Amino acid sequence: MPINETLQSIVVACPDCDLINQVPALAAGESAVCVRCEATLSRNPPNTINRGIALTFTAIMLYAITCTFPFLSFGKAGIVAHTKLFSGIIGLYEQGMYFLAAVVSFTTVVVPVFIMGGLCYLLLPLRRDIRLPGAARVLRWILNLQPWNMVEIFMIGIIVAGVKLQKMAALEPGLGAWAFMLLIFVMAAIGASIEPRVLWERLESARCL
Repeated sequence: MPINETLQSIVVACPDCDLINQVPALAAGESAVCVRCEATLSRNPPNTINRGIALTFTAIMLYAITCTFPFLSFGKAGIVAHTKLFSGIIGLYEQGMYFLAAVVSFTTVVVPVFIMGGLCYLLLPLRRDIRLPGAARVLRWILNLQPWNMVEIFMIGIIVAGVKLQKMAALEPGLGAWAFMLLIFVMAAIGASIEPRVLWERLESARCL
């Protein structure tokens, strides 16, 4: 059964000027703006479910490559050492920086994995107009944890450390690092293409499993 991609009409306060607006029903690809300040009130990205599934599976594959293949190679005097994504976290823990290791683990491992797994739990059934048990709670957690998805901050830290170490050793990014850089853009695309209101309305209209 095809999914109705039209969003229902709602009344919403403008996030910028607080004016109460009547937002009409939005077809796929349409958006609504405030009549006073023209701030975006709501949008309905086209093909949200299928696009979200494609981006999520792309992110999962890139993350698997990031965790499996070498991240960086350090070379000096003919000696080459390879590191992986978790090497930095393990190093922080072994040096007694337990809190910092926990923060890095949470923002670069726990949150991205939960978001990717949670989106699979939501979007795959919604594609068939089905809502799994606890789907609303999973979506709420995804939205709350989204600001803690800091894979790009982790990458900036790696670049800064690489610049400081380049005079001491030859650095070469591995396949894991290239996959991680692509993952940053894919995760940003997921955040930009998936509209929370679309998912909430799909969950309300979907049948329970």
